[in-house]
Amino acid sequence: MVCADAAGGPSVHRERGRVGVGAVAILLLALLLLSPATAWAHAVLLEASPADGAQVDRLPAEIRLRFNEPVSPVAVHAFGPGGALTLPGPASAADEELRIPLPGSGAAEEGTYTVSYRVTSNDGHPVAGSLLFGVGVAPERPQPAGEPDATLRTGAMLARALHYGSLLAAAGGALFVALVAPNQTLPVGRSRVPLARVARLPRLTGVAALAVPLNLAMAGALLTGGSPLAPDSWRAALASTSGASA
Repeated sequence: MVCADAAGGPSVHRERGRVGVGAVAILLLALLLLSPATAWAHAVLLEASPADGAQVDRLPAEIRLRFNEPVSPVAVHAFGPGGALTLPGPASAADEELRIPLPGSGAAEEGTYTVSYRVTSNDGHPVAGSLLFGVGVAPERPQPAGEPDATLRTGAMLARALHYGSLLAAAGGALFVALVAPNQTLPVGRSRVPLARVARLPRLTGVAALAVPLNLAMAGALLTGGSPLAPDSWRAALASTSGASA
């Protein structure tokens, strides 16, 4: 007679088989959640009016930027021969076009003008760029602005990985408890441990909850280039697709 509870017995093999099925189900769920509906391509600037490096007779009323996909504005800045310009209103986006209003059109000082922008693409990735043009003169190109600090980029990447990794682990643990763990045990030494205890679902859920504000803070800092604790960083993150997915 075969003992169902003996080590290596039929019941243990059945339980291990169920654990294997559960692991496969969790893996499939993770792959589905990690596979985006669209390609992970970032927004690319296709056209600008006026064009980068152009010389115009007078300052235009607005800058128009056309991208290959819809974007959301995060921050825009304009600079003229006398320094920073105060924009008459916020930048607006409609489909793939971003419009940036400029002040004092038609009566601006001659010289080089620079407009910098930071937007988010469909996948939530920040895209930054700038263009310059000359009013009445050929524009003089300044030194390009530096990219976000490498430490900030790494921190944002790790925070995002922790956020989505803990969410996937919590979802997998819930699936494990629902489909595999009920009334099932595994032999541990001379005792049997409920499978539900192995899932550690409350801990995973707690880590996922704590990762949400961390991911928002780091994503906002990457968008604005400022501190993760700055209010502007939080506002930018909450207004972007990173905030919507948190």
